[in-house]
Amino acid sequence: MKTDDRLPVAIVARPDYSAELETFDSPVHVWVVDTPENKRAVESIWSSDAYRSGPTELTTFKAESGDNVVGILQTIEDHHSEYTQPGPYDELIVIGQKLTPEAKGECEDFGFNQSEETEEGFTAEWH
Repeated sequence: MKTDDRLPVAIVARPDYSAELETFDSPVHVWVVDTPENKRAVESIWSSDAYRSGPTELTTFKAESGDNVVGILQTIEDHHSEYTQPGPYDELIVIGQKLTPEAKGECEDFGFNQSEETEEGFTAEWH
């Protein structure tokens, strides 16, 4: 876990991630694609006592056709940049989408110059 005010932002592009949403083990801002399955899980988490007492934020977003990372990065920037948060985000954790050339380019446009594929998708960080 980071020691400053910066929290990573996770983008969950999987339409069926409902069972795993509660498994984030560190503070993180989570943006999850709005599907019926995910929406039910999100609403359940929002109404739980554990969610109200923790630092993790959970937001849904409507999927664009194609590359969800490209479609949502500007919105995330609007909510989590240095101009809107005391500790802006400096890491993306992407679940359910591969690191395509388009996604990598979009991440680089927002200053994420180090990307790495993971088992579930990819990560991107400022360095």
